[in-house]
Amino acid sequence: MAYKRISPTPIVEGGTNTKTFATTDGTAYFDGTKINVTATGTATQVLTSNGAGMAPTYQAASGGSGMGILPLLGEPLGPGGPDNIVCLATTGSKSWHSPFGYRNPITGVDTVQAYNNFIMPIAVTALNLFVYVTSNASTSPLTVTLNVNGSNTALVATIPAGTTGAFSDTTHTVSVSQGQIIQWEISAAVTGQVFGTISMSYHT
Repeated sequence: MAYKRISPTPIVEGGTNTKTFATTDGTAYFDGTKINVTATGTATQVLTSNGAGMAPTYQAASGGSGMGILPLLGEPLGPGGPDNIVCLATTGSKSWHSPFGYRNPITGVDTVQAYNNFIMPIAVTALNLFVYVTSNASTSPLTVTLNVNGSNTALVATIPAGTTGAFSDTTHTVSVSQGQIIQWEISAAVTGQVFGTISMSYHT
């Protein structure tokens, strides 16, 4: 018995269920019944899904976002090792720390705010501040605050007196413009060193 060719050739027989493709340089897709081809699109456009039951189309690429992490690195605290922060052991002390920075090599301390500036090369939204405290001799609460252009922001983690472990602020966000200066400001009410690490995420 001779085989009778069916046009278009069904999908189940290895065909496309389409008689012809009229678009050159389009992208093939399956609509549940047959193989179709999208319009070509133009240079730099991207293929975009339009949801179930809708043909994909080429559209202009929309802006994306990036995510990163700002750690505090390299506080040379002797036996404490690198990657630590410290609140100086003086009553009512404040210290400033530059993300990615070491303890200031000129003074050896962090009590001069201007020596610990970090200029943001891009505009970001700062969020998710985490502090992990490994040793806490303070008899009053300690705060770690993101400081922008010399002013404290709403992004603050509070460490209770004598308490170790993880502390965070995952509620607040802070906008930082390109060229603004950021620092960690660490403040304590009474004498007592506190050691730990700080990190913060950001997105563009």
